[in-house]
Amino acid sequence: DIPLLEDWNLVALPLVPVDGDIAVVTEGIDPNLIAVHAYDAATATWTQYDGAGGAFDTLATMDDSLGYWFQMSAADTLRVWGTSGLLYE
Repeated sequence: DIPLLEDWNLVALPLVPVDGDIAVVTEGIDPNLIAVHAYDAATATWTQYDGAGGAFDTLATMDDSLGYWFQMSAADTLRVWGTSGLLYE
């Protein structure tokens, strides 16, 4: 469980989601979710998701490799189901 406050929250997923589709990952918080933004340093690009579809929804999946800016209209809890992305030798 990841607590999210009203307004902006910087979040790194602690797990690799079972289903990385952003609509699935954010399903439980969608009444309070305004947008999710991510910056990919490898490509020097910002992507975003606001659930409206179209050209502005350029962030389609989430994983444990990026940090995500969540903009919330009210506090909520993001529940992430998945597996550890860490590999142990």
